[in-house]
Amino acid sequence: MTMSKLNFYKYAAFGLLLLNLALVAFFFLTKPRHPGHPRGGPKNAKDSLQLDEQQHEAFLENAKRHTSEMEQLNDHQRTLLQTYFQQLFNQDLSVASDSLLGEFQLLEKQKIESVFQHFQAVQSILRPEQMADFESFVRRILNDALLPKKNNRPPPKDF
Repeated sequence: MTMSKLNFYKYAAFGLLLLNLALVAFFFLTKPRHPGHPRGGPKNAKDSLQLDEQQHEAFLENAKRHTSEMEQLNDHQRTLLQTYFQQLFNQDLSVASDSLLGEFQLLEKQKIESVFQHFQAVQSILRPEQMADFESFVRRILNDALLPKKNNRPPPKDF
């Protein structure tokens, strides 16, 4: 009797171990993928605009330059905002709020102009038959950037 109970517990423990391993494997294999670039990025541009390899290389070079410029402008804006709000804590900090806000607005203007120039550079590499796709490409990106869809659900958790 004791031997049969021992065998039962041995097989039950082994079965539970297999069940746990199957559950862990299931969670890792069915984990949703994280989205890539918010608007599809360079790969989406290649498909949307039907770029050939030479155009795609020119686009990637321009996109890299544009991304670098936008990061620099964003970093500068971040520094300005930190300085601006630091005034709440440091009364002795004598920085003109209006000049900080004016500089912030100037950076926003530069960001808008940079995006416009980026689109002009993309447009300059296109052939005439690709121009119809360019308008829908720009409209989609601007809609995504200016009117992002609201997502009230929390992002998926990593396991």
